[in-house]
Amino acid sequence: MAHDAGRLGFFGDLAHLAKPDAFARLLAEVRRLEWVVYAKPPAAGRRGTVRNSVREAMMMEKRESSHGY
Repeated sequence: MAHDAGRLGFFGDLAHLAKPDAFARLLAEVRRLEWVVYAKPPAAGRRGTVRNSVREAMMMEKRESSHGY
């Protein structure tokens, strides 16, 4: 989605991933891997999690509006 919309930027050694076929190959490779994710409970409990989520959403919205998305 973001790649198709041109919203991802790849630079330096990763510049080849700007090509759709190269990006699709990379995704296919990582999707074959078995992933393990370790996570700790939020330090501030549920209220802290909601507060942090709202703050992150506001920062993302501000960042996107400054880039013209």
